[in-house]
Amino acid sequence: MSSGYLAGIASITVIVLAGGASSIYLDGSEHMGKDVEKVAEGILDDFTTYIKVEDVVGRYSGNGAERELKNLLILAKLISADELNLTNLKIGLNNGKELILINYSGKSISCKSSCLFSNAIWKNLEYSFGLITLEDSDDSIQIRKIANDGDRFFIAINLPYEFHVKSGDPLEIYILPHEGIGKTIDVHVPFSCSSNIVSLE
Repeated sequence: MSSGYLAGIASITVIVLAGGASSIYLDGSEHMGKDVEKVAEGILDDFTTYIKVEDVVGRYSGNGAERELKNLLILAKLISADELNLTNLKIGLNNGKELILINYSGKSISCKSSCLFSNAIWKNLEYSFGLITLEDSDDSIQIRKIANDGDRFFIAINLPYEFHVKSGDPLEIYILPHEGIGKTIDVHVPFSCSSNIVSLE
């Protein structure tokens, strides 16, 4: 994390705490002091929790004019001082014609050198996404559906049958955690490629 980023967080926190301290001095309210602390903690949580996207990979199906993007894998890493409840994570998809929102299915599986697009996680992912964990030292994703700082995982998405993304089409992906900073990814879908599996970012 850059020094400028940390300085910005510190500045905002100091302003909030200073404003709260003035209010406490004026009315002598301990209750207000606790409220200010909660606000400051909320600001810090929002600025220090985010999901870093490292890569986006897609898989096509069909041939010729029927060729469409059907599956997505988003390689992500959690950057956070606190744990993140994955049951509250949502993913938005926008193809310029339809905007859909999907939730975490609760399904996760550890990657053990299997073919990612042939993994069992893809079964029954209708309007929801699953997780393929790569780094989860305490198995918190598998057991409690909680991600910790440094956990790395693939977000596995089956595109709904009515949500069409063909070669050259625009696609925006929104990663929306309940706590922290959301992220928008503008994905480039190649006009042509020789493989059914392509890097999209």
